[in-house]
Amino acid sequence: WLITSKPEIKWRSDGSRLVPAGTVGSAYKGVVQLAHLGADPDSNLSVLQRYAGTYPTEGSVTYAQVNSDRNSTGERSANVVFFYKTNTDAGGDTAKIYSPASVSPTMQLLSFVLPHHVDRMNKTALLTPGLAGYRSAKGPLTAVAGNIISYSQPLQRVGLEGRNRLSDADRARLQRQLSIDAAMETDMSAGDPYFFGKSVARVARLYQIASELGDSATMGALGPKLLGALKQWLTDQSNSDPLVYDSSWGGVVSSKGLVDPGADFGQGRYNDHHFHYGYFVYAGAVLARHNINGFAPLRDAMNQLLRDYAAPTATDAFFPYMRHFDPYDGHSWAAGL
Repeated sequence: WLITSKPEIKWRSDGSRLVPAGTVGSAYKGVVQLAHLGADPDSNLSVLQRYAGTYPTEGSVTYAQVNSDRNSTGERSANVVFFYKTNTDAGGDTAKIYSPASVSPTMQLLSFVLPHHVDRMNKTALLTPGLAGYRSAKGPLTAVAGNIISYSQPLQRVGLEGRNRLSDADRARLQRQLSIDAAMETDMSAGDPYFFGKSVARVARLYQIASELGDSATMGALGPKLLGALKQWLTDQSNSDPLVYDSSWGGVVSSKGLVDPGADFGQGRYNDHHFHYGYFVYAGAVLARHNINGFAPLRDAMNQLLRDYAAPTATDAFFPYMRHFDPYDGHSWAAGL
C-alpha cells in the first residue's frame, strides 16, 4: 500500500498497526490517502505518487441524447459525462480530458474506469503509462486522468412486438398455448405490489401475444381484466395494500411497507422499486398501445411510478433523480435507502 499525507505524518510500527509517530493523542488535521499498489508495485508506485494529493470533493453526472448514424445503422446513443470538482481546482476546464498531457499532473484526478467505459470513451483520457494489475468484479480497471470522463452509451430501441417472423406451425403452437394460459394464468388478486406486479405483467404479455397472433377474442377477454386490475391499484386504491406517497424520502410506497421495514420485500424502504413498478409500467404500456382511452385515466399515476425509480430530471420537486440507476456501473441496484 501507498499512504500519503498532507501535512506530512511520520509513521511508526506498533505491532500490527501503523500509528503516527508524533505526540500521542494529538489531533491531526489534514488529508490521508491510501492506495493499493496493484500487481506491479514497483511500476505502479511512481504513477500513484505523481497523482497523490488530488481528490474529488464533488461530482455530478449528465446525459445528452445524440442521434447518430454510426455504421449507417441509425443507432441512437447518449453521451454520459462524469464531472468532478477536486481540492486542487474547480474542475471546470473541459480541455483537461482531451489533452491531459499538457496539464500538470498535480492538477488532475486519477481514477479508474470499467471495460464498458473504455470501449466507448475518448481514449485520450487513458493514462499512459497505465497502472497494471487492478481488477474488479466487473473486469479489469483502467486508469484515467482528468476531472471529466465521458463515454457514448448506445440506446437500444425496444418494442412490444417480437422481431422474428413466425412460421405457420409456430403460430399454431403459440395459439394453443395462449388459449390454455389465458384461461388459467389471469389471477391478479395478489395483495402486495411485487406479486401483483408479476401477475399483471403476465396478463399484459398474454394480451400482447394475442394481438400479435390476431386473436381478437382473447384480447377482448383479457383487456377488461387488465384495465380493472390496474385501476384497483392506481386510481381506485381499493386493494388491501394501497400505494401512498412518502414525503420523508420522496417516493411511492405500499401502505404496509411504510410502517413495516420488512413488509413487501422492503418495498417501504425503496428496495426493488424498479422491479415492482417495472411490471406495472410494462402492463400500462401494453394497455396504452391497444386501449389508449382506457389507459388515459391511469396516465398520471403511472407517471408517478416511473418518476419514483427513474425520474429523468434533477429538478423534480417530488422524486429524486434516477433513484436506482448507477451511471458508473451502467445498471440499477435493488437496494433502497
